[in-house]
Amino acid sequence: MASAASQPELPDEVTEDILLRLDGAADVARAAAACRSHLRVVRDRRFLLRFRSLRPPPLIGLLSSGGKLHPAEPPHSSAPAARGVASDWAGGDFPFSSFLPSRGIAAFTDWNVCDARGGRVLLYRSRRGESAAAFLDLAVGDPLHRQFVLIPPIPDEIVLKRYSAEMRSEPFLAAALDEEEGQCQFEVIYNWMSNYKIDTFVFSSGTGKWRAATSFSFLPDRLILSPKVLVRHYAGGCFCWVHFGCKHMLVLDQREMNFSIVGLPDFNDRWNIEGLAVFGTGMTNSRLGFAVLRVHPDTLELYCRNENDNGGGGAEEWYDRSFVPLPEPGCSYKIVGAAEGCLVLEGRMQLERTRYFTLDLKTFQAERLCMPDSAIYPAYLYASYPSLLSPPTI
Repeated sequence: MASAASQPELPDEVTEDILLRLDGAADVARAAAACRSHLRVVRDRRFLLRFRSLRPPPLIGLLSSGGKLHPAEPPHSSAPAARGVASDWAGGDFPFSSFLPSRGIAAFTDWNVCDARGGRVLLYRSRRGESAAAFLDLAVGDPLHRQFVLIPPIPDEIVLKRYSAEMRSEPFLAAALDEEEGQCQFEVIYNWMSNYKIDTFVFSSGTGKWRAATSFSFLPDRLILSPKVLVRHYAGGCFCWVHFGCKHMLVLDQREMNFSIVGLPDFNDRWNIEGLAVFGTGMTNSRLGFAVLRVHPDTLELYCRNENDNGGGGAEEWYDRSFVPLPEPGCSYKIVGAAEGCLVLEGRMQLERTRYFTLDLKTFQAERLCMPDSAIYPAYLYASYPSLLSPPTI
């Protein structure tokens, strides 16, 4: 009998198809680490693009504003991938202090997380004693590969007016609309929001420059009276801002860079609500879904929106109202966010530790994600492939 070493290797195309049939990213990473020929296939750009098109990145865990990672814990399905990422750093802390500059300089505040998307993390700092109307210092970091890019200030020539402390400053990462370009290029969106208007600037890593992208006025209709209280979500190529006290949401189509106002479902007892979220449905006839979490009784209501309705519609445009039971009775729940096909819920129970759950929006299966020592606020969802399947993003 021929030894294993003398047996011919499978063609790369066959190996690629076999690896794509494995259950998850952690399984592929283990197979690649165990065999040189597998590693060669996995590192090929073609394989990475195919793999990413078939499987979303696992939800590694939740990031606190200070940069501490709270990884997914067993028996959560993402725990193996999270263990591989978190094991690189003692205690699960991402090493922002090891690669970001000047963290301890007295003139600045510490770097803090303000967004996470596509394996990247957006961080900000400000000068101590500086007006709240000043633009923040920004950096984009790739924690897996310990790389960062400092974002230059927005130039004065595209800032047409002074901003006041009464306005809300909101920087966040744009989504990668093209998977291949999204691996090496990114954009940062920066909103200045008042009760009457939004000005939006965009930084592109491809050009290294800012541009004035769009603006939007809430006048004269004032369908949203207090835009500064809105909470941002991403779904179906759009950023959406919602609040339980509003009957409309603000939508930014990222590809067109246009704002619009969209009516929300006409649910009764609007003040009996603990959380709202907008999510991508992945359905052929609907790209936006809407989740409503009620306090009494503890139910999660899901709605879908017709894809052919291009904004401005009202409550009647929402359909397929579904009721989903919450995972552990007796908890007081709120919605943390939505990402990668799931909702993340926070559950609190008297005299017990706060627990976090993921709810798959296709199967409605709930899994406990983690139970940190204390509640995480704000919490940023961090999803990423293992380092073998995740080339540097900066």
